[in-house]
Amino acid sequence: MDEVSCVGDEERLDQCSFRGWFLHDCVHQEDAGVRCSSAEDGGIRLIGGINLLEGRVEVFFGGTWGTVCDAGWDINDATVVCRALGFMSADAAVANAYYGNGTGEILLSNVGCTGSEKELNECNFEYAIEHNCSHNNDVGVRCTATEVTTSSEHRVCNNYDVRMVNGPIQSDGQVEVCYKGLWGTVCASSWRREGAFVVCRQLGYDTVGTFYSRVSTEDSSPQIVQDLFCNGNETSLSECAITFGSQENCSFFAALNCSMKVSNPECTDGEVRLAGGLHDDNGTAQICERGHWVNLCASSWEDTESLVICRQLGYTEVDSFNVFDHQGNSKGNITSSISCSGKETVISQCSFSSNEINSCVQIVNVTCEIADSETPDDSKGKFYFLLLIYFSLSLQSRFNCKGFR
Repeated sequence: MDEVSCVGDEERLDQCSFRGWFLHDCVHQEDAGVRCSSAEDGGIRLIGGINLLEGRVEVFFGGTWGTVCDAGWDINDATVVCRALGFMSADAAVANAYYGNGTGEILLSNVGCTGSEKELNECNFEYAIEHNCSHNNDVGVRCTATEVTTSSEHRVCNNYDVRMVNGPIQSDGQVEVCYKGLWGTVCASSWRREGAFVVCRQLGYDTVGTFYSRVSTEDSSPQIVQDLFCNGNETSLSECAITFGSQENCSFFAALNCSMKVSNPECTDGEVRLAGGLHDDNGTAQICERGHWVNLCASSWEDTESLVICRQLGYTEVDSFNVFDHQGNSKGNITSSISCSGKETVISQCSFSSNEINSCVQIVNVTCEIADSETPDDSKGKFYFLLLIYFSLSLQSRFNCKGFR
C-alpha cells in the first residue's frame, strides 16, 4: 500500500484511501510501523492461523496475553469467541495446540459457554493455575464468515472461488477452493483433467498445461475438497459436484499449470534466462510466464537458487550473484519468493511462497560458469596436435632414410 490516508474511524486499513494494491514507488526502507496501546482485560485474538478467521485463542488479562486450556472446550465456546471477534459463528473448536503452542501464562480452563454469550468473560470458567495444563493443551477456533452477503467485512473469499498458490509462476501451483469464507485444498484422489479445465477456465486461462499432485504437509489447510467431479464444460466449480471433508484421509493435494494462447510468445512457460548481461552466462534471473519474461524474486536468494538456475541453463557452477532492489524497469512483474535445496535440475522444482505477485521488490543478477574439470583445455589440445606432427615427421624421415634413397 502507498499514499494511505485515513479519517480515523475506519475499522480496517483497506477502508482508507490509498493508491491501490501493489501500486507504489517505494522500497522496504520506507516500510511503515505503529506502536499500539495495550488491549483491555478480556480482549481476544487468534494467533497462528493461515488467515484472520482461525488460530490459537489468546485472552488479554492483567497486562499480558495468555492461552486457554482445552479442558471442556467445545463448539459453544468457540462460537462465543468468534462472535466476540465480529464473525458469524464457529466452524470448528480444536484442542491439543492445533495451531501451535503458545507462550506465557495459561489463563483459563474448563470454559463453559452456552453459545448465546457475546463475550468469553460472560461464560463460566476456572483459572488454569488450578489445573494441570500445559501449552500442549492450548485451544483454537476456526470461525465462519457470514454467508448472507458477499460484502461482509470479515469475508476472506466467496464460496467456490478458486486460486493457485505456492507455485513458480501465477498460472502454476496448488489448487485451493473457498468454502464458508475459508480457503481449502483439493484432495488429489478425485483430481481429473475435466476439473483442471474448469479451474483454468474460471481463472481466465485458455487451457490446461499439466495437472499433477503434491504431498500434503502438516501446515496445510484443515478444510479440503474431498471429492470433485466435473464434466469439463462448466464455467465455474460451483457447477461441479463437490464434497467437502477433512485432511485426515488425504495424502496428496491437487496442483495445476494453466496456459494462455499468447500471440507471438517471447518464450515457453517455465524457461529461464539471464537477461541484460554482457554475455549469456550473466544477467538478471528471469522465468517465462504466460509467454513473457518476468523477474524471479530474490528476497531469500542464496547460492542454492543460483546453482539451480545455472544448471537449468547448462552451466555447472555459480561464479557470483548480486541481490538488489527492483526499481521499476521494463520487466516489472516479479514472481513470489523462491527456495531451492540445490539438488533440483530446473527452477520449477523449487518451493515458491504464497506471496502475491509483485509483492517482492528484490531481484538478482547471476553469473554462471562451467567447471574447469569439464572444460576442454586449449593447452592440452595444442599438445596433442604438436605430438601428432612430431610422429608424422619422424615417420616421414624414417621412410626417406631407409626406403627411398
